Amino acid sequence: NFKKQNILENSFSCQNVSHIVAELFYITANALSTQSLFSLSNFYLNLAKYLNQEFISYNTLLAENYFMIGNYNQSKKIYSLLKKIGEVYSWHSSRQIALIDLEKDRVEQAISRMEKSYNNLKNPNVYQTYDYASFLKNNEKFELAINYYSIVINNISKTHELYPKAKDGRGIAFEQ
Repeated sequence: NFKKQNILENSFSCQNVSHIVAELFYITANALSTQSLFSLSNFYLNLAKYLNQEFISYNTLLAENYFMIGNYNQSKKIYSLLKKIGEVYSWHSSRQIALIDLEKDRVEQAISRMEKSYNNLKNPNVYQTYDYASFLKNNEKFELAINYYSIVINNISKTHELYPKAKDGRGIAFEQ
């Protein structure tokens, strides 16, 4: 349904009873998902989506639930639609689709997808760069990973939460 809309923002109104009930269903769906009750979570999630069709973020949990039950095609379909909404959704969706590619032993396709998505970011932040570096390291692209970890390390303070993680990741990549 959101595919037909050109909504770039989530729409929620505290004065709309349907939106409030949808949010309660979404909270229930989230709780069920954390308990690995993905099909039941999807039921409540679809109720939420029906009651507030303009809150597109509901689809991220739906795609995640499909991934968790191994329905990679449905998950990929939702993430592919979410990619078109904006840069944040595009980055997240590309990462998730790359994970689906890895589940299907399509390592080179996953790496290519991540490279393209990272290069499409207008101004990647340190978190996106760290994610990309970690992805590269985890897929044995150690030299590239070192470069991106170094970018993170050089652009944050030693007290930043990513600093020790980036140092460790780069160290592991150097070791390999």
